[in-house]
Amino acid sequence: MMITQEELGQRLRQARERIGIKQDEVAIVLGLDATAIAKIEHGKRRVGALELMRLVALYNVAISDMLADPTEGCNPMS
Repeated sequence: MMITQEELGQRLRQARERIGIKQDEVAIVLGLDATAIAKIEHGKRRVGALELMRLVALYNVAISDMLADPTEGCNPMS
C-alpha cells in the first residue's frame, strides 16, 4: 500500500519542525511560495520528485522514512 499525500505532508511537517525551520524558510530554499509548502504539508498539493529530494536533503532525513508504508510495522517518523 502507498502512503497518502496527507501522510507524506504530515511527515514532511514533522521533519521540518524537528529541525526548527519555518515554512517560509523552506519556500525560499525551494524557490516556492510559502503557501505551496503549507499545501504540501496539508496534503492539498502533490510534491514532485525533485521537490521531495530537496526537502529530505534539507531536513536531513531518509527518503525511505518519508515513503515508508504505515501498515508495515511502526512508522519511523512517529
